[in-house]
Amino acid sequence: MLRTLRMIVLLSLLSGCMSLTGTGAARHVYVLNDKPAARLPAHNKQPQVLMVESTYSTSYDDSIHLVYSRRPNTRGRYQYAQWSELPSSRMTELLFSRLSEASIYRTVLNARSDADADHTLSTELLDCYHDAARSPGEAVIRLRAELYNQHTHRLIARKVFTVRASLSQYDAASAAAAFNQAEQQLLNEISEWLMHEQA
Repeated sequence: MLRTLRMIVLLSLLSGCMSLTGTGAARHVYVLNDKPAARLPAHNKQPQVLMVESTYSTSYDDSIHLVYSRRPNTRGRYQYAQWSELPSSRMTELLFSRLSEASIYRTVLNARSDADADHTLSTELLDCYHDAARSPGEAVIRLRAELYNQHTHRLIARKVFTVRASLSQYDAASAAAAFNQAEQQLLNEISEWLMHEQA
C-alpha cells in the first residue's frame, strides 16, 4: 500500500515537471488589434457629439477562446488558443479608438461618460468565427450597428456589416491574424458609413 502511494506521488511530480518544462501543449493568447486610422480634414468633421455604447452580444462566438466552424450552423472552440479578452469587449475599445482618431465627429464619448451626446452608436456582435469548411478557411465577423438621435429618440440608420479575411495557413496564429484584418476592414466600413449618416 505504501509503495503504491509513493508511486502515485512520484507520477504526480513527474506530470507537474512535464507541464512546467513545456512538453505539453502550449496555450497561446492573441490580441485583437486595429491599425491607426487616417484623420479626416477638419472641414469634414461632423458637428455632433457621438457616444459609443459597449458592444452587446449573446452569441456563442463571443468567447475567450477562438471559435471555428467546419459545417454550417455548427461551432467549436480552439482548445489552446484564446483572446486576451472577449471579442465584444475588445471591439468596443477598438471602435471607440478608431472613431476618436478618425475625427469624424466633433467629440466621441464612451458609455462611461456623463456628458451629453447628440448621437449614440449601438452595436451587437452577431458572428465572430473561423470558417474552416474549406482549408485554410477565413475569419468572419458580422456586426449590427444602429445610430440614434439622442434628442429626438429616433433611429437614424441601421446596418449589418459582414467582413471576411482569408487565412494564410490552417492554424490558430493565422486565424488570429485574419481576424485582425477582418476587424480593420469592419472599422473602415463603419467609419465610412458614419460619415454619410447624420440627422
